[in-house]
Amino acid sequence: MEVPGSTKLPDSSQDLVLMRNVLFQSQKKEQVMKEALRVLKTGSRLAVIEWKKGAGGFGPPDNIRTDEAEIETLIQNLGFGIQNKIGSDDYHFGFIAVKK
Repeated sequence: MEVPGSTKLPDSSQDLVLMRNVLFQSQKKEQVMKEALRVLKTGSRLAVIEWKKGAGGFGPPDNIRTDEAEIETLIQNLGFGIQNKIGSDDYHFGFIAVKK
């Protein structure tokens, strides 16, 4: 998803994009989010769930986890409206956003 069009899905063709524990693995978070934006229909939802920074326990090292505020800002800057914040468990945070 780091390369525009790499999913080979048509523009504005999807009702939902779910990204769970994806963004922490990429240095190109904005490009990944732009691909989600491209394939979503207007009014459709994006669900992002990521590892919570500073939560310890299992999962990836803290230094590669992404701060919740950074993800929230990225979502908003790309033109999504945040519908809900998700507190799924002690180790994750998430957002439900709508493509405007």
